[in-house]
Amino acid sequence: MLVTRCICFRATFAALRKLVQEHSWSSLAQVVRHTRAGTGCGSCKPYIARMIETGATEFTVAEGGKPPQPAPGSGAQGFQEEGPGMKWVGPGREIP
Repeated sequence: MLVTRCICFRATFAALRKLVQEHSWSSLAQVVRHTRAGTGCGSCKPYIARMIETGATEFTVAEGGKPPQPAPGSGAQGFQEEGPGMKWVGPGREIP
């Protein structure tokens, strides 16, 4: 199961990412203030924060207090936690 939206306001992370890019928003607070996404139950806030950070619009379900991880093939770039090390997601190579 992938997390792709703010359920309370039916705002997809893809639509939110477009707004973030268009308005040069750089924080969760800006997205919340301008879109209301995250102001319902609040469970999407960590996903919105990771969307801002990574550019990903699809995430695996966050478990065990770890931050949400971009789903494979979600278009995110950056470091993704994986097992004992880290994996680079995007162009380039894996870093152990």
